[in-house]
Amino acid sequence: MRENLTAYDALEISKEWLEQPMFNKVIITLNTENTLDSLDLSDNAMSQFQYIIAKGVNVINVDVGDKVRLSLDKMTSKKVNPNNSHEDITTIELDPIEFDGKIFAIIEDRLIKTRFTNSKELQTNE
Repeated sequence: MRENLTAYDALEISKEWLEQPMFNKVIITLNTENTLDSLDLSDNAMSQFQYIIAKGVNVINVDVGDKVRLSLDKMTSKKVNPNNSHEDITTIELDPIEFDGKIFAIIEDRLIKTRFTNSKELQTNE
């Protein structure tokens, strides 16, 4: 199971990041949901909370390293299950990008619901 990235990790990665997204795009971490259950059968439940790694020139409301809340419902699409035509599968549509062996995603800033105003202080508390 892979570890989620923290605000500190996001800031460190952003220092080495070589690509700037265009216009209103941002590059985010792909942290998964943390569950308190003793049995977690899913290793890929994307968390609505992510960190900004890089941003385009038209993105003015968030900064690199900020913790943000995403609108996951705007990122999902329903498809027919290939194994059962009477059942739909809901998936999150992302544009993946790899850096240093880790996978991140490029999204539009309109998919960000909120920005945590104290996310710089959170980097030592996670």
